[in-house]
Amino acid sequence: MKISINYSQLSAEFIIVVVGVAVALAADNWRQGLSDQTLEYDYIERLSVDLDSGRIQMAELKDRFAEANNGARSLLEKLELNSINDNKDEAIDNFAYAAMTGGFSSSFRHDFTYQELVSTGRLQFVRNVEIRSALAQYFSAIESLSRERDRLTPKVFDKFRELAGSSPTFFINRGETITQAERARLLLELNNDPALEREVRYLVARLEIINLNLENRIESNVLISEMLLNYKSLNQ
Repeated sequence: MKISINYSQLSAEFIIVVVGVAVALAADNWRQGLSDQTLEYDYIERLSVDLDSGRIQMAELKDRFAEANNGARSLLEKLELNSINDNKDEAIDNFAYAAMTGGFSSSFRHDFTYQELVSTGRLQFVRNVEIRSALAQYFSAIESLSRERDRLTPKVFDKFRELAGSSPTFFINRGETITQAERARLLLELNNDPALEREVRYLVARLEIINLNLENRIESNVLISEMLLNYKSLNQ
């Protein structure tokens, strides 16, 4: 018995199967693309939060170091001119401000999301190559800046605290009074310790460099934050 084959029907069924598979694959790709895009937006939002936090921390550190640098420069001038005793109260104030470079946590790390992206191999979720490159350069510079901060000598702070019995913040920010005995010890050290003058001179030089680098990193931070915001706005 001869079997009759309906080629038209088979062709139609084949086309339906092919179209069905293609639609299913397209749907899967669409869902995957949507999932990837959602992850990308989430990471961009987290990167933006990290950058905002870092910018605030760096601005606060820059202000503190600017005050410290002004105090250190004024103190260095008095030490070089042997004029500490011309205005003893001002010299002690300068010493206290110069010592503000130590005795506090100055961590301004804010690369938590970026390091997660790198360590998990998910950096490619941020599809914009220019943004990825900018982030890599920025956080590399932040790491170098952090090492510079760690090398900043704590000796001026340590010496002030040893002589005054407290951190300089107690006198500058809390308005505590330096006793006559502490005042005498501070003035004796300022007038007789050449090693202190060397430390203050080194401190001035380092603070100039660090504050300039902080200013540059803050500017980079703002630019990258704007890049992230613009990219998210254009791709929503």
